[in-house]
Amino acid sequence: MNRTAKEIVKNVGGAENIKSLTHCVTRLRFVLKNESLADTSKIEKLDDVMSVLKKGGQYQVVIGPKVSKMYEEVQNVLGSQELIEGNDSSDTKDEKKSGLDRLTSMLSGIFLPVISVLAGSGLIKGILTLLSLTGVLNTMGGTYVVLNAVADAMFYFFPVILGASASKYFKGNMWLGAVLGATLVYPSIIEMADTTVNFIGLPMNVVNYTSSVFPAIVSAFLAAKLELWLKKYIPEVIKFFVVPAIVLVVIAPLTLLVFGPIISWLTQLLADGIQAIYNFSPALTGLLLGGPWILLVMLGLHWAGITVLIIQFSTIGHAPLGGILIANQMAMAGAVLAVAMRSKNSKTKSLSISTAISCFLGVSEPALYGVLVPKKKPLITAIIAASLASIIPAIWGTSTWVSASVAGVFGIFGYMNPAGIDLGFYGAILANVLGLVLGFVLTYLFGTSKDVESKENVEKEPVDVALGEN
Repeated sequence: MNRTAKEIVKNVGGAENIKSLTHCVTRLRFVLKNESLADTSKIEKLDDVMSVLKKGGQYQVVIGPKVSKMYEEVQNVLGSQELIEGNDSSDTKDEKKSGLDRLTSMLSGIFLPVISVLAGSGLIKGILTLLSLTGVLNTMGGTYVVLNAVADAMFYFFPVILGASASKYFKGNMWLGAVLGATLVYPSIIEMADTTVNFIGLPMNVVNYTSSVFPAIVSAFLAAKLELWLKKYIPEVIKFFVVPAIVLVVIAPLTLLVFGPIISWLTQLLADGIQAIYNFSPALTGLLLGGPWILLVMLGLHWAGITVLIIQFSTIGHAPLGGILIANQMAMAGAVLAVAMRSKNSKTKSLSISTAISCFLGVSEPALYGVLVPKKKPLITAIIAASLASIIPAIWGTSTWVSASVAGVFGIFGYMNPAGIDLGFYGAILANVLGLVLGFVLTYLFGTSKDVESKENVEKEPVDVALGEN
């Protein structure tokens, strides 16, 4: 794997061409100074590399489940922690980026460092719901209270965490971002929520910013810009404490007075609009979103959808969008299992089975880039299967009741209504089953050809994406 890491660094244009590097569940996410220097064809031929994507202003190298190990190897090759942990910022924008690319790049850069912990918290919350509804844990007992605090803490204090992550992304002081986020959820501020108070003679409409998303991000952006400007003019001898003091005393009130209430109003408007579309025709919404979500993941545009899901949860307490999207994971699992069943090639069969297991456990990208995208037809049948299976949870009102439900079999508990098991939970179960069955059947019948697969075995061995040991 070390050899592959060296080749990746070499073929993205060398360390000097890398602005920043992060990783998610399956991808190395580079921000390059000049993407034209990267040799994509060479990278895609490397062991352990599934695919290369250029989306959201990032050069994404798809590795699969071993991405964290590859990330460490690339760290060793680069030998610069400061470079690796850096993030792209507005002062290094590529003017050729579209507005959508910049938005998705920003959202992924801010959410990526925290999304795994958010999903882990959601898993704990879902299991707690199951244990409380089955009477195993008393919701008034100490065990439940402590574990519930563990599960809820991240989402309750989301502005603090997002403030820190956003500040780092915008190249500001991340602790200033955290403090600004903490100001939004400070107890006395929360107590004044939904009232109008006087601040230096100005009326301030106080909003409950618990679990909010964008006020903290905007606050961090403004703080980073002001901090950078102040550092140019404040004398070095007092810069250490004067700069953060000015940033806090200016940005915090400005957020509470102006930007916070406006953003909260726009957020509520967005949530209401999405809910209105859903209410107009749940079945149509499920049909149009459930399957094509796979394409959004493939294109790296799903971060906007994840943000909408979090907004729904923070405004109405649950996320119907999560219910609509539940089937696509199992549809992909069914599709790659069908490929395994039809294929006579041992490598294709082994790869398909291993990626199906990843789908069951909540990670779909190995299946997506290792099997579905290269073979094309199974990708289409998986999308159709997911869309059809998404109609049931949409009609039955399936929602995720945790801040970020884990995908796959472990995430099913996140669809249990804390008030009691309802039709929506059964819709989640049925959607998973339908997605799996339809994905398998449609792919087996229409998504792959046994004769073609057999012919390919003779003519060409498929590329080994090395999901096994190295």
